[in-house]
Amino acid sequence: MEVDKDTGEIKYAPKGKGSFWISKQAIEVLLNEKATALEIAAYLVMAKHTNEGGMFTTSGIKAIHKATGVSHPVIQKAVDKLTKMEVNQRAKEIALLYKADDWQKLTKTVLPPAPFERAEVRYVVNDFKAKPEDKVWISNELVTGYGKFTQPLKKLKMCGDAAARLLLIGYRESNLEQYGGINPAFFRQNYEMSNVNEQNGYAIWHGKESIQNGGGDWGRAAGYTSRELNDDDLKEEASKVFWKAVGALDQSGFIYQMVSVMDREAKNPEAQVIYELDAKSKHGYKPAGEEGLAGETARLSNIYGNPVTDSMGRFYGRYAAIVPAGEPHIVGIYRLRFRVSNSKNHGVASAWARIYQGQKEAKEWLNDLSEKAEKAMNAK
Repeated sequence: MEVDKDTGEIKYAPKGKGSFWISKQAIEVLLNEKATALEIAAYLVMAKHTNEGGMFTTSGIKAIHKATGVSHPVIQKAVDKLTKMEVNQRAKEIALLYKADDWQKLTKTVLPPAPFERAEVRYVVNDFKAKPEDKVWISNELVTGYGKFTQPLKKLKMCGDAAARLLLIGYRESNLEQYGGINPAFFRQNYEMSNVNEQNGYAIWHGKESIQNGGGDWGRAAGYTSRELNDDDLKEEASKVFWKAVGALDQSGFIYQMVSVMDREAKNPEAQVIYELDAKSKHGYKPAGEEGLAGETARLSNIYGNPVTDSMGRFYGRYAAIVPAGEPHIVGIYRLRFRVSNSKNHGVASAWARIYQGQKEAKEWLNDLSEKAEKAMNAK
């Protein structure tokens, strides 16, 4: 184990992008306590720099300042607040974060030895004895940044408290294998569907961008209790705060919309993604390998007289979905930019295998329809 002598951060040998985890119980505490963006950022920095067991962290105020740019006194107040956030388990108050000395006194255990002063354990992150299924994995790059996206946590603080809480929910509800992103029951972009053509055994559908929808845990993300949401005025205000938070995360690049073709309505728990059309990123670029099949479906739809692009080939909020059977549903599923990518992490390899297989099968349909269209044109 190597430790930065200036900040006290634990440094590991590079293994791809790397990742760390926080427990679902910790997310519950942060949501219930209406944690601020700075408090969430501080917690993430400490969790990222824990030892392999996910508890003992050498990072402190300097490491959080490096990630957020916030002054030391303000950070100290946020960290102190984290040590006071508790959850009641079997009538015993258990804290989210402990100062190292408090942890030793409480548990009567000895902390891991430090090779020098700045490598001493400063805080203990409560792991809540999380089982594998209770661990929420996050890319190290959310803390360290990547490329031109420097200091993501500083930008997250600018997005606001509700956006930071919503991002935690996004990580908790990310299911790349089933949805290719965050469970759309929580928030999504809807597309109004219409069947425009039937050709050579294939159905051509158009999806026009309509309203955003969802709502799972939206009240807590917005910072309102269930009791407060009984008030219609507060409920309306909470809804505005929630969707403003979605927009902030989207505009800032923490999430982006993966326009996908599903076999059911998104709210159906059995809905599966058939294939992906387009990565709509508002942060300047489409992630490599996630361009989707929107160009090909648009080309074929145009051939049959049902254009979804203008005369310059530009999309204008409408996509084409082509399927051999059934009624497809185009949905904008939000995908985390700073997600775990290591294939050794649970579900990552199987998720990308599912996505690859879906794209492959869809390409076969589209190639078949393209060949039939070409034959029909040559026969004229």
